[in-house]
Amino acid sequence: MNYRIVISDRLFTIDYANLGYHLTLPNGIDAGVPVWNYCGQRKALIISRLQKDKFMRLCAAIEFCATRNIPFEIAGMSENSSMTKRLKRRYTLRPDVFAPGAINTREFLKKNADRYLFVAGVGQVLLEAGAAGFPCLLASNKGAEYFTFLTRHNVRENYGRNLTLAHPAERHTNVRVSDIEFGQLDDYDISDAIRKNFSFSKCFEE
Repeated sequence: MNYRIVISDRLFTIDYANLGYHLTLPNGIDAGVPVWNYCGQRKALIISRLQKDKFMRLCAAIEFCATRNIPFEIAGMSENSSMTKRLKRRYTLRPDVFAPGAINTREFLKKNADRYLFVAGVGQVLLEAGAAGFPCLLASNKGAEYFTFLTRHNVRENYGRNLTLAHPAERHTNVRVSDIEFGQLDDYDISDAIRKNFSFSKCFEE
């Protein structure tokens, strides 16, 4: 075969700039249609699966919102899980911060498009939120100072890292956090890029 496919669970060890020719097969989703429009929302939604390796990213997302006085909710976690209890203790979180029960991300976002200003998370969560038109804040376990809003201008370079900034190199200028600019909301609509590059139907056509 005259091509190489790169799929790895050790993304932080890969020097993409010096890798040479490679083809990454990204996750696919049923992209659907965008449902989000700005209507004065102020609350952020943090979505995460219940796994230990997500804890520091959850902490960073909480701290990002807290330092900017952005109200937030956390979805995708059991109210009585050990991780939920750790977060409650660490940040003195009220019980109503947690959206109750497991959620279907796509359906939850579609139903609550008028409630949330942006979605914070990594990987598949941001594919589904971005396809729905939500502004997406890409998290990092290095802390709240290593976040980036995905835009039409930087989303392509984040595909190779599977929309994950777990171990960003210092030289990557796009990982430095910048606050959302309300005068440029169109830039945060990455739904076209996701439908083009991550849609199941697009993959089937090819």
